Amino acid sequence: MSGFIAFAKKEIMHIKRDPIIIFFCLVLPCIQLLLLGFAIDFDVRHVSTAVVDQSHSRESRELLDKLHNTQYLDITSYNLSRHEALRRLDKSECKIVIVIPPDYARTLKAQALVDGSDAQVSQRVVAALRNLYTADAAQTALRYRQLPQVNASILYNPAAKTNIFMLPGLIGIILQIITIVLTALSIVKEKEQGTMEQVTVSPVSIMGMMLGKIMPYAVMALCEVQIILYVSWLIFDLHIKGSWLQLMIMTIPFLMTTLSLGIFISTLANNQGQAFMMVIMIMLPSILLSGFVFPTENLPLPLQMVSQIVPVTHYLLILRGVIIRGVGILELWQPTCVLLGMAAILIIVATQKFRQQVV
Repeated sequence: MSGFIAFAKKEIMHIKRDPIIIFFCLVLPCIQLLLLGFAIDFDVRHVSTAVVDQSHSRESRELLDKLHNTQYLDITSYNLSRHEALRRLDKSECKIVIVIPPDYARTLKAQALVDGSDAQVSQRVVAALRNLYTADAAQTALRYRQLPQVNASILYNPAAKTNIFMLPGLIGIILQIITIVLTALSIVKEKEQGTMEQVTVSPVSIMGMMLGKIMPYAVMALCEVQIILYVSWLIFDLHIKGSWLQLMIMTIPFLMTTLSLGIFISTLANNQGQAFMMVIMIMLPSILLSGFVFPTENLPLPLQMVSQIVPVTHYLLILRGVIIRGVGILELWQPTCVLLGMAAILIIVATQKFRQQVV
């Protein structure tokens, strides 16, 4: 125990001089507890629903009131054409389409088209539709002479396989973690080795240096996507229903965003330990707030707003849209443009931050 007290005092002084360590050890766990405590919710509620009401009868209105009262469905679009409703389902603007035929007042039979790309949501919604009239079955049958029926059809993933839903999300999460870590550590390592000063005095613009740092890792990440997709097909029988080329093109904005985020982290961190802590701080919200595990519709409104600044949230829409639903660029241009905007902002901010450190 010789020198124990002296070294303990020395470490305490180091901690006091580095407020980032205090933040990550004391403040960050509380923030994550609050965020994740609200985010983790296995109850499926408020699923966005589009309605194609071709009956416009009293019976159809009563059916919609019944669906709304379950608290599972939120009718966000009403009185749409079947083509428009299916287009919104392809764009993931809604998860369910309720089709009420013109003769519903006579047959009391409607149809529900459920987005099966999210197995967790589809299974619970189908169960809720089957038990729609369980509580008051006798009274309803006496009133209508028969029980109304909502026949559910699961699209895109009829077998409701969990791996079909989870694997595209895993691709996005794995890519984000690896690209952020690689770029963040590449610059922080040069800071620790003292070679950053040599780079800054070279006749290269800061923006050129940033893009030069990003490009090799972007190429590696694109190769990694091919490997992951091949392994997913070989082992888990995951097929790309859409265009492979479209998926690769739409992956580039996501990679530029995550790589730029890694460079931005490197401008904030002074060593590899701090960089790892910042990556961990980003990793958990990316997993739980992006729609990878829980539908974003279940999140409280403030967390839904936070999820929109997480890059993988928008990339998951692209992955599941192309791989599971097989939709094209017309349905997925919005998340692609968001990722392009994020990449541009992060590159500019990281460049300005790095320029300030050099000066």
